[in-house]
Amino acid sequence: MFTCYAKTIILGLALIVFYGISFIPLLLLRPYLQLDQFLISALLWGVISLLSLPFFLRHLIRQVWFFKGRNESIPQGLMEDKLMKINTFNSPVYVRKKRKKILVGWRCKEPEWSERMAIKGLKKCYFIKLKFNQETRTVSMIDRVRYANFDLSPVKVQTSWLARPVLYCRVQFDSEQDYNIFNNKDAEEYLFKPQELKTPLVNTFINNGWNVRFDLF
Repeated sequence: MFTCYAKTIILGLALIVFYGISFIPLLLLRPYLQLDQFLISALLWGVISLLSLPFFLRHLIRQVWFFKGRNESIPQGLMEDKLMKINTFNSPVYVRKKRKKILVGWRCKEPEWSERMAIKGLKKCYFIKLKFNQETRTVSMIDRVRYANFDLSPVKVQTSWLARPVLYCRVQFDSEQDYNIFNNKDAEEYLFKPQELKTPLVNTFINNGWNVRFDLF
């Protein structure tokens, strides 16, 4: 895990240097450009940089935060069945299939759990989008959060319409911490942290032969 953090920092700095170098030709042309021409060119450079940054970041994350599965991989259908089984547990975790993706998140709007989340001071509802690639046996994990208002909990929980992209990298690799932990954990033990949701999923995939890749979108 330390290696992943180190690579992310190094490549992130390299990306900053790359953008800095890409601005040098414009600075060299400054004496030959009128002020309005230079400002328009600088603005265009800024727009292109801003639009391209998410794609460079995504490529960086996808390359660095990749973990190979162990053992022989199970079919995708069986893997999805394991995930859907979580819905039968008495846990604050839901699993829902949405088109070609599977969503896994906290049950923020269910009275039994929203009250506990309010007590813990939760301000965001975290969930993960899962995208399966059958050919490469790889699961892409995409983190999202919605801002939540628990003031009226457990009667009502208001959440933002837009889901904000985030990246949570803090996971613990432990073959014992798979999806079954949601069935064995007491309600009082939950802190509703992202790693409580992400770690068991990562271990479930890896233990069943599926590669895991963190992604932005």
